[in-house]
Amino acid sequence: MDGTNILIPTAEEISRWMRYVTQHVQHIEYFLHELGIGAFDPQRPHDIMGEGNKFEWEVMAGFAVHHRDTSPEFFQAHVYPALARHRCQYHHVKWNGVNDEATPDDM
Repeated sequence: MDGTNILIPTAEEISRWMRYVTQHVQHIEYFLHELGIGAFDPQRPHDIMGEGNKFEWEVMAGFAVHHRDTSPEFFQAHVYPALARHRCQYHHVKWNGVNDEATPDDM
């Protein structure tokens, strides 16, 4: 991502995004713990560790503004680059396509 399409999110958009991600992480981590899975994911806590995490500026900037406009053009220009960046995360690489190395624990 070269940064030319990144809109600058407002403080409120960033705050809302951070609250959403924090709640999401808590839910995922709770269920991973309760189910005894996910121990081999090197990017835990879920979604906030490692390259492409949801607090990384390029990812946060795109996702935080996603409510500004619901048009497909806005999504393609501003949100999709953040989504593509986030998909480099371990849990997406293991499951977003055919991967013979993925295990149920990776899910």
